Amino acid sequence: MLTYTPAVDQPAYLSIADFIEAQVQAGLLAPNQRLAPTEELAVTFGVSVPTLQRGLARLVERGLLRRTPRLGTFVNPRSNTHTIALVFGTNPFARESGYYRLLYKQIQEQAAAMNLHLSSYLDLGNGDVATRLRELEVDIRERRHGFLIALCRTDDLNRWLDNQTLVPWVIEHTIDHHALTAQGLAYLQQRGYRKIGILLGGSTQHVNDECLAAYRERFGDLPPWSHRICPGTGDGGYACLKTWFANPADRPDALFINHDVVLRGALLAILELGLNLPGDLGLLTHLNKGDFYHSPVPMSGLVVDPAAVTAQLLMAGAFGSQTQRTGRLTVEHGHSFSLVVGRSCGEPESLSINHALVGGTA
Repeated sequence: MLTYTPAVDQPAYLSIADFIEAQVQAGLLAPNQRLAPTEELAVTFGVSVPTLQRGLARLVERGLLRRTPRLGTFVNPRSNTHTIALVFGTNPFARESGYYRLLYKQIQEQAAAMNLHLSSYLDLGNGDVATRLRELEVDIRERRHGFLIALCRTDDLNRWLDNQTLVPWVIEHTIDHHALTAQGLAYLQQRGYRKIGILLGGSTQHVNDECLAAYRERFGDLPPWSHRICPGTGDGGYACLKTWFANPADRPDALFINHDVVLRGALLAILELGLNLPGDLGLLTHLNKGDFYHSPVPMSGLVVDPAAVTAQLLMAGAFGSQTQRTGRLTVEHGHSFSLVVGRSCGEPESLSINHALVGGTA
């Protein structure tokens, strides 16, 4: 419980208003809760009734409280509940991956369908993320947002989220790369492949470790030919695959790729090497639903659906912010992925029933 201590540097009515607001933000005064009668509150705060009324009037003007004749003063359901802030640590439109562009589009569409008003804070190329965060802080202090969604997070944005205490926030769950890799390897084995390699994109060590651990669990060891790690770019995937497959003895019969951007470069390398999918190489990869990949055959992949991720974020924010006033809100389920059966792993055409979900042919 908060203890009221009059501020020495501001009028009493402002000090009272700040204290009541802090109680609301801390959840000690719930939405629609009735405050004690004015005379009783004046005694509690040790001020006159007019001073107490002036403090309450300030909160009424700001929409935090409402007065109902003959019934009393009540805590308003927060007027900003239907307004959310979408903050990006980096520019989603400057990324090679289409995932965050797809996610941004889904958030706009689903927020509108839920009658949620969206304010976006993103750096469009000048690198001045600090300015966007200062603008966001002003809006938060003016109670313009019910909750935040933070995407493309950087260290600076993560620190800012941890330090701000005025509004709750939600972030997407990271992909379970161990489960993703394990499911991909199992599918390739089911398709009859035995010499299976994995191409890992990016420089995050724990992600690489999760993927390699899944490989060891399934095959028992990690021979030198079995894996390569490259930068998480199209150029990285292209250069890595050209070098890896230059020696036919090192070339696997099937390949699992855990990165959608690396896939783009890898597909170009496969075409330049004259390899046929799936005759010379079976290929299974991570894909984003709604994105397009230039492939000679419909791709088989483990697909993440930005629409499903968006629904999780919005539901967690919209419902969680009703009871939680600050801090990170919990998303009940992490990234889920589903198998889309194409033709790149030797599947017969009769099984390729889901490839239309993902753009996949040149």
